[in-house]
Amino acid sequence: MNSPISQPDPRGNGVRLMLVATLRLAITPPRPRPLAAHLRGALAQAYPELDLLHQHGTDGLIYRSPRVLYFVDGDGPVVTAIEEGAEALMKTQLVGRVLRMGAVDRTVIDSTLKVVQAEFGQTNSLLTYDFERPWLALNQKNHQQFEGMSQPERTEFLNRQLCNNCLAQAKSFGVRITQQLSAQSQLRNCTTKHKGLPMMGFTGKFSINFSIPNGMGLGKSVSKGFGRVRLTPS
Repeated sequence: MNSPISQPDPRGNGVRLMLVATLRLAITPPRPRPLAAHLRGALAQAYPELDLLHQHGTDGLIYRSPRVLYFVDGDGPVVTAIEEGAEALMKTQLVGRVLRMGAVDRTVIDSTLKVVQAEFGQTNSLLTYDFERPWLALNQKNHQQFEGMSQPERTEFLNRQLCNNCLAQAKSFGVRITQQLSAQSQLRNCTTKHKGLPMMGFTGKFSINFSIPNGMGLGKSVSKGFGRVRLTPS
């Protein structure tokens, strides 16, 4: 494809339409449920030449904002791919293949691919989202700061982090933000595991004047499903 993958929105700066592909797999055996990291590793093994799927090239890890995100819910594995990652995902043929996820060989017995153009970027009004997986908002340095904050200070801090995460995503996709972002949140902390270690994450709802395609993630380790968001039905 020689033409641009995403199309500018006629409203001008700050928003664009992005290609988003969502692939849902039916696997057998479905249990024990694989992790998102297992799914990512399976596709990396099946398609090592498609580095957008796994962020690894011949010289090692490729440092760029992930374009392909992995998630496993109660219905099975889901892959969400954005922009050029969507093109890479559409090159895969997985039905009938045996993929090793974790310590278990799984056969892909069916797949459903949905491709849409989704709005991404700043909006004139607040949109509300749910975190489908814990949002990893803290690093080692600001985790210590967070622990010493009052509850109002924590809420304000997390709201700033939401804005910063959206600004970082916009920058990675070449979207210029021309208005100040503002966030409100109703979040609760939880303990999750990242690379086998316990880590504080956050779940709940937030509102922001920024349009995020369903399945995109915010924060750390989005390629492994963390920080995955979904627009709350109005």
